[in-house]
Amino acid sequence: MPPTLQKLHVRLLKPAFHAADTALEDTDSLSVYEFRSGLGFSGRLYVSPPNQGPPRWLKFVNTGIEGKLKEITNRTNAAVLLVKRNRRVFAITFGHGRHLLNEKALEPDFGLKGALNALRHDSLRSIDSFAIEEQTVHKRSQASRASGLEVFGIDVSHDIMRAVTGVPRANVAPVVRSPSLLTQTSKDSGRSQTF
Repeated sequence: MPPTLQKLHVRLLKPAFHAADTALEDTDSLSVYEFRSGLGFSGRLYVSPPNQGPPRWLKFVNTGIEGKLKEITNRTNAAVLLVKRNRRVFAITFGHGRHLLNEKALEPDFGLKGALNALRHDSLRSIDSFAIEEQTVHKRSQASRASGLEVFGIDVSHDIMRAVTGVPRANVAPVVRSPSLLTQTSKDSGRSQTF
């Protein structure tokens, strides 16, 4: 049986934001969990209390049906895993965890740079880009098979790349796009090959 994969959304913090109280928006309401020893890196998990309540559409739906819908609630969870590795801090977000992060603390385009470094350049599958002209135009180009950059019609002097998907280089977990680096790791191993 193949190992179960866990998607990881990885962001890199700027060097000045290595402390949790500056990297996270509000640490007072978060539960903190320490890493166990022997993992090869250090860090903490910050978990926000879940928000629970009826969905916004419930009141609307109840006006048009007989009886009332019961026991329908939305529950949102948010967690951020701050991992220190080689003097840098990575933020791995779960659920709505990206909303716990201070946006000013994040390295811009880390996900895109990481994906471009991890992907084979002759094996790209899709590219999201935009061009700033009189009006900004966003576009997504997809190839029917793994291809090089030239297939996507990107004009490096005109287009700004926002996201990329492709086949990773050997010994690198599958990788996708920006603003965060999305990778997968075996839940059984507990380690990601992209660090």
